[in-house]
Amino acid sequence: MRYIFCMSIASYWSENELEVLRSSYGKVSYLRFQYLLPGRTTPAIHAMARALGLKANLSLSASIRRSGFRAYSLNYEYFAKLTVENCYWGGFIAADGCIARKPTPRISIGLSKKDREHLVRFAKCIEFSGPISDRQAKLLGKIFPYSQICISVQQSTLDDLYNWFNVIERKSLVLQPPNLKLIEHVASFIVGYVDGNGSIGYSKHDRSFRLGIRGSFALLTWIKCCFDEWCPSKKMVGIGTSDGYPKYQLSGHRLMRIAAILTTHSPIMLSRKWSAIVQALR
Repeated sequence: MRYIFCMSIASYWSENELEVLRSSYGKVSYLRFQYLLPGRTTPAIHAMARALGLKANLSLSASIRRSGFRAYSLNYEYFAKLTVENCYWGGFIAADGCIARKPTPRISIGLSKKDREHLVRFAKCIEFSGPISDRQAKLLGKIFPYSQICISVQQSTLDDLYNWFNVIERKSLVLQPPNLKLIEHVASFIVGYVDGNGSIGYSKHDRSFRLGIRGSFALLTWIKCCFDEWCPSKKMVGIGTSDGYPKYQLSGHRLMRIAAILTTHSPIMLSRKWSAIVQALR
């Protein structure tokens, strides 16, 4: 068996390995290369490909985008089949996430650094092996630390987000209700949406909790209809506005009944928002 030595990576490659590299470079995914060339790292594969003059007929970045040859792994089919877990993250992304289809399909979420562990949890759920970045934003002379996760995905992943949750680019004021039927999926989605675009507080004045949710008029109307169906009442508040944007608010005993349904079905929630109300329900 003939071997070739590559100075840039200081290792010998067998003829079989070279044939795999010649036939597959730029055509198969990173995970597939791990199977085809066990023991060869991504830098080693790139170095030998350069030494052999191999090209993917695309720029390296375009090759990564289009062929799936990525530095980090994840479960691209995480949103393909509905679960209560991915319905929560679907709601969270609908509220506080950002998707882009061009030039690279991706999902990004930025949160205050105090909620960094929530991004760690998302990464674990979607099996993302990449980093979570810690950054700073400056506003009106003040520094705000935040954490961000940015994941390059496949178009099919974004298609799943659209098919189930109607998540699109620049969705804030036009987001439509998700395509969910089961109460556990609906409740989990709403909890995720509240965690991303809602607030829960306690009023000492009337000794009750208050829930406020911002979003598109269509989505808030859908949430209101769900709550009205679960807990009908003689007085059911409508969709209001705050600073010119739609806002839906609930409080009192009816909120507690609805919160019991939401927290019973959702396997995930942002503890700093829900811990007090969960404690009160016990």
